[in-house]
Amino acid sequence: MQNSKEKLIVGEKPDSSIMLLETWLTILVFGSAILSSFYFLYKSIVDSSAMYFVYWFGLTALSVSRFLYFFKDRIVNYQFISDYVAIVGLCFVLVGLFILIRDSKPSFARFPSVFTLLPVLVIPFFPLLSDKSVLRDLINIILQGGGLVVAILMVFINQVKRTNYGYLVGGVTLLIASYILKWIFELEDDYSWIWQVLLSMGIIVSSYGFQKLTQSTKTETIT
Repeated sequence: MQNSKEKLIVGEKPDSSIMLLETWLTILVFGSAILSSFYFLYKSIVDSSAMYFVYWFGLTALSVSRFLYFFKDRIVNYQFISDYVAIVGLCFVLVGLFILIRDSKPSFARFPSVFTLLPVLVIPFFPLLSDKSVLRDLINIILQGGGLVVAILMVFINQVKRTNYGYLVGGVTLLIASYILKWIFELEDDYSWIWQVLLSMGIIVSSYGFQKLTQSTKTETIT
């Protein structure tokens, strides 16, 4: 992301079509995140689930980080603030994943619940990197990669019924593809739409998949 912004600074004025595409992609990712967050808010109220509430908070923060794009000309240090809000959201999504892992284990094998809050430790230290975009990107790569690893573990290691795996496998696959195209192949500008569309689809499909997985885990715990 930083490279594309530098190009705009040293090069000519950005093409209006590129700016329009970026706006629509922002709306797309924002829409998928906010829809998923409302879904988890509904589930947290209906099921009285703290884990769903954590997912809701994380996805809401991620959607807000995208929504800030529409006010970037009015916000001082917009890029850092947007990154920080996104990191907060990502950390809470990881907390939700850790809770899911803990709840999926037999009661005698569960780790202490306080360990599920470990990702939150990143939040107070992230502001120290306000002028270090490379390190901010590195933390994003690590946290997003860690979340994908946890999701993969839930797919291949957790002992739940395979009938509930379809949505989760599809969503995680979309997120992995988006991650690879964004951070490894570094698709930006004219090609950024590819990984952002995959990201939007992955958010919605994996959110539903994790909810199905959670239901299956609760059923097995009761039985």
